[in-house]
Amino acid sequence: MFMKTHTNFLAKVLSSLLLAALLSACDNKKNKEVKPEAEFFRIYENQKYLEAFYPTDIKKISDGYLIQGKRKISSSSFYGAYLLKVDQEGKFVSETVVGEQYVNPLPGLFQVNGVYYFVCMDPVSLETKIMSVSESGEVRETGSIAGILLPVAASLSSNQLLLLSYDKEELQMEVSLSDINGNLSGFEEFDIGFGDIDIEEIVLDHLTGTGASLPFRTGTMGGGRFYYNGYNLYNFNTTFFTFGSANRSALQGYRNERFVSSLEPMGGSRFATVWTDNGTHKVNTNLSFNYSTTGNFAGVNTIQGNLLLDLSPSSLPLLKRMAVAGRNLLVLGATSSTGKIALHFYDESSGAFVASKYLGYSHAYSFGNLEVSDDGGLLVTGSVLLEGRFPRVCLFKLSEEQLKEVLDPSED
Repeated sequence: MFMKTHTNFLAKVLSSLLLAALLSACDNKKNKEVKPEAEFFRIYENQKYLEAFYPTDIKKISDGYLIQGKRKISSSSFYGAYLLKVDQEGKFVSETVVGEQYVNPLPGLFQVNGVYYFVCMDPVSLETKIMSVSESGEVRETGSIAGILLPVAASLSSNQLLLLSYDKEELQMEVSLSDINGNLSGFEEFDIGFGDIDIEEIVLDHLTGTGASLPFRTGTMGGGRFYYNGYNLYNFNTTFFTFGSANRSALQGYRNERFVSSLEPMGGSRFATVWTDNGTHKVNTNLSFNYSTTGNFAGVNTIQGNLLLDLSPSSLPLLKRMAVAGRNLLVLGATSSTGKIALHFYDESSGAFVASKYLGYSHAYSFGNLEVSDDGGLLVTGSVLLEGRFPRVCLFKLSEEQLKEVLDPSED
């Protein structure tokens, strides 16, 4: 079902104010005429005042951008699925409110053969569902995976979906490799074990937004090696594995208190990582860990790194390798402790810190996701709290010129 809304007067005012603030930081002598699609800021308001909307991903399409999101619904404790289409200038085109027979949309729009897909689940059976999304925002079910319940994370691996799910009956985390129609080609189980904290309650609180969010993730290392971020042997670990093999290694966390928040493989045994210890975040862009060695287990608490004191304790930072403004960078996105969206930039090759930038004006913002634009700029999604109680999707587009001024201010 399609429901259209329009950016209201408040959003236009906020857009103008922030754009003016951004431009005022630039040297007037160097300001050039800016194309409307090169840089912008938008808030997407609608008339569903009691609903909350949070973006989880953004992808470029032929005539604009497709924003994936989740929304609070009344028929289920889980989030409902939501998609927003905007044009190349970030202006609202249409929204798709996915039926409430599909809930728990996992972050990630994955392109396979020119079509985008995302993963969600049935609210009653908890069975995993695979959905396709057309460029117009039309959504339909393409696959259902029987026996794979409570999915918590997904990523794309050679045109297949690498899924992480929680088996509450067997007390296991399960990783599955599925095509877009729900046919499995790989499956691996990982025991959670027993202890004095309720893992099921923690997982459900994460999925329903009633408790702390946790960085459940999956990823591909190459050479038949994969990893997942989630519970194993009662701790929140980053576990490396091969399907059908006992060859495992891990960066070991501690319960749900200490864990890797984001991991970016850099080649060989080098990783860029952010980890969290009771709300304190640290970053290491040159972590060395031999993930292919069976039985190699290292405690997250042994990793050295730089404190990220500007980040909110509840934020889940995200690291991505990105080519923006003519440079290969590591970009860290997160929610700051002051209610802004924090961006930290690091040189991809050396790992050295380059610059920081903060986005947001007048209201409280939280970070959503990052994507590179076709013109060398950066797209940043987030949510903004209007009037202190209405979470709405927002989108920043930073131009290549803006980023160059941030990354090399000496040229101003």
